[in-house]
Parts: sequence; structure tokens; C-alpha cells
Amino acid sequence: MSDNNFKKIDSDVQERNGSPSSRIENGIAHTTNFFTFAGNILEIFLPKVVEMFVAMSGGSSKKYTKNTRTPDKGGNQGPRMTP
Repeated sequence: MSDNNFKKIDSDVQERNGSPSSRIENGIAHTTNFFTFAGNILEIFLPKVVEMFVAMSGGSSKKYTKNTRTPDKGGNQGPRMTP
């Protein structure tokens, strides 16, 4: 069975041009590392920035609203939980 024409063309191009240069590989690696770093920064700091804007606007975040004192079945209020 004969080779596929596209495989022949690909092998001819690789023989003429050689394999991709290390400069291209390094560029891709640096770009990937940059986007990983930027994603980590956003993952860490974006929720804190949103909480800051909520606090500045007078609202409260969920983690503070669930720490309020509520009476138990006997009508006694339990120990106060502070954030």
C-alpha cells in the first residue's frame, strides 16, 4: 500500500525546514507559565477584592452573617461567636 500524500508532504517539509526550533518551544513554555501565574494570582486575590468592595458598599459577606447568635430550643442564647 502506498504512503499517504499528506504524509509525504509533511516529511518533505520537515526535511527542508527541520524540527521546530527551541526558541519556539521556549516561547510557548514561557507563555504557558505566565498564564498559569496570572490565573493563580486571580484565584487568590479576586475573591478578596470582591469582599472589599462589598464591605465598602455597606454589605456583609456570607461568612459574617452565619455567625449571628440564635436562640436554641429552650430560648437560651448560646455563646456569641465572633468572626
